[in-house]
Amino acid sequence: FGRIGRMVFRKAMLDEQIDIAVINASYPPETLAHLIKYDTNHGRYELDVNAGDDCLFVNGKKVMLTNQRDPKLLPWAQYGIDIV
Repeated sequence: FGRIGRMVFRKAMLDEQIDIAVINASYPPETLAHLIKYDTNHGRYELDVNAGDDCLFVNGKKVMLTNQRDPKLLPWAQYGIDIV
């Protein structure tokens, strides 16, 4: 979940037709929340972003976090994922 992924995430969270359920990232939740909130080129994100134990809260919406290098091992069905 690099810089481009974070920028896509920031835009997607502003679109009510897109539902981000899970992020697979190697960062701890606190670090990921900080990286989404602040970008050197795009500035501060307008939505509220907070870290939970295994998730992020973006304007109160819960986005689960996983940390798995092999995408075949991710529990996509558990989260009702349609598109990866």
